[in-house]
Amino acid sequence: MNGTILNVVAFPLDYSHSMIPVGQSQASWSTWVVKVPQEEMLEAFSNYGSIPRAILKRIKEPSRWSIHALYPPLESYVGAAKMEGKDDHEVNVALIGDAAHAMLPFLGAGAGAGIEDAYVLARLLAHPQTSRANLSHVLRAYDSIRTPRGAHAANASRRTGEVMHGRGPSGPSESGRRKDIQSQWENIWDVDVKVDVEKAVDGLVKSGIFV
Repeated sequence: MNGTILNVVAFPLDYSHSMIPVGQSQASWSTWVVKVPQEEMLEAFSNYGSIPRAILKRIKEPSRWSIHALYPPLESYVGAAKMEGKDDHEVNVALIGDAAHAMLPFLGAGAGAGIEDAYVLARLLAHPQTSRANLSHVLRAYDSIRTPRGAHAANASRRTGEVMHGRGPSGPSESGRRKDIQSQWENIWDVDVKVDVEKAVDGLVKSGIFV
């Protein structure tokens, strides 16, 4: 308004009610972004003040975005699969990014975790001792580093969302939320992925895959 960007966010406080419309299931949704009538949006905010409603009335074609997360976290990001028509040949598969750990947005850590995945995987694949013969071992080294890290970020994002919405251990007060949330970012930011690569390589050396 008047050149200022305003962000209006609403979260349910009564978690006993499903947010999925009656008669529908998540599996029946044809797309994750659905256009909705303006009247439906305004009804959802009917108890809000005049300013938020005036802003919302400016949105002529609103849409409802679904937020998806992979939960519980995967136990592994790598595996082997048979090639179609070639039962005697396996191909190695590794997941990175949202394919491995799609998470809620409350830590802003999802994209960063994907970049970390790509960095660790690229460094290991580019290692001079990596070969087709030991590729499965190299991918397992990647897995040993990235799967716990991705699971931690996903779980921390989920916990942070609970805290932000007043459902943390210390309750919904500002001081309670501040107390519960202040340490959530430490293990997200304070990690050196170069050290993680070194740990993965060291594990390959100790297991005799690298020399």
